Amino acid sequence: GKYVFFFDDDVVLDSDYIRIIMETFSHLQGVQLGGLTGRIVNIEERPELWETILKMVFFLSDLGDGKIKLSGFPSLRIDEKASYVGFLSGCNMVYPKAIFSEFMFDENLTGYSYMEDVDLSYRVSKKYRLYYQPKAKLKHLSTTYKSVDSRSLRRIMVRNHYYLFRKNLPKDLPHLFAFAMSIVGLLLYNGLIMKDILSCIGIVEGLMKPLKAVERPYE
Repeated sequence: GKYVFFFDDDVVLDSDYIRIIMETFSHLQGVQLGGLTGRIVNIEERPELWETILKMVFFLSDLGDGKIKLSGFPSLRIDEKASYVGFLSGCNMVYPKAIFSEFMFDENLTGYSYMEDVDLSYRVSKKYRLYYQPKAKLKHLSTTYKSVDSRSLRRIMVRNHYYLFRKNLPKDLPHLFAFAMSIVGLLLYNGLIMKDILSCIGIVEGLMKPLKAVERPYE
């Protein structure tokens, strides 16, 4: 086949998801298209105001424009407007098969490979366009957080976040500031709001035991 589809095992696709994706590839033939993603329809579009502000101030993952923040965390698009984006969500992403003659997943990200989807698609986006097609709908049941304890989850999250920031993003003052703020934000959110001391321990462990950064591998 010409295309490679990636789905999490806890997604439920609308009956016409595949058809819409294929039609979109056909419609955008004149574009150097590197990949497509659809719309997750079961995410709450209006989180609490305090949560929105906290994630904005501390450059944390949130719902937004489909781009990568200065910190390296993604802002997931879930609205009904089709657009070009800066990364693809790993629970549903589709690439032309030919992409994998140029780009590969980073094998340093093992186990629960947090943000391996963002890493691959971000690198692809530097050469090709990525497209968000909201008509291709799915539900993501998100079972990962139920199967991994909070300390381990945060350790993996921060370890990979730190690694991918060093590997992929500029090291200028705005980016370094945003990364530092994101770590502070994670500690505040998990410690003061969620009152989860194990998550805070995991965050510190992720910083203390980082993966070795390799500048832009696998391209």
